[in-house]
Amino acid sequence: MEYSEKEVEDYLVKNIRLLNLGLPLEPGQWDLEQQMNLGDYGFADIIVWDYTKKVIHVVEIKKENSKPADFAQCLKYMYGLRYHIKQEVKVKGVVVASGVAFESCWLIQAIPHLRQWTYSVDMKNGLSGEYEPKSSWTAGNGNIGGTLEGRINDCMFEE
Repeated sequence: MEYSEKEVEDYLVKNIRLLNLGLPLEPGQWDLEQQMNLGDYGFADIIVWDYTKKVIHVVEIKKENSKPADFAQCLKYMYGLRYHIKQEVKVKGVVVASGVAFESCWLIQAIPHLRQWTYSVDMKNGLSGEYEPKSSWTAGNGNIGGTLEGRINDCMFEE
């Protein structure tokens, strides 16, 4: 069964702790906004404000494999918040997608405070997921030298 981005978004809004953002347990120490209007920057799917740690989490949801444009969209929202909020806060981003396209692998590695949470849905467990590892990505057997002998085949995540 397939789910729309909106259905995944609505589920995560009700179950935000699935993303393991490190939110405080006490009510009133964090808040969440869905489809937040960021003016010229667009509408962010989910914004989570952690008042105790002074962290803002931007959550961008995609139905399919993440693409570089999805990370760029999340970064745009992160930048918009960081630029307009004059207080000392950290802004972190999470792209939530059903998989990761090869073209996106290097972004997960290269950009601080930006991660991908890859989800799956099944009848027994509902929606679940995990973060793509930051430090263990390798690019196949590819040669990134002048002639590109060999080919970068796939993202391989090693434990």
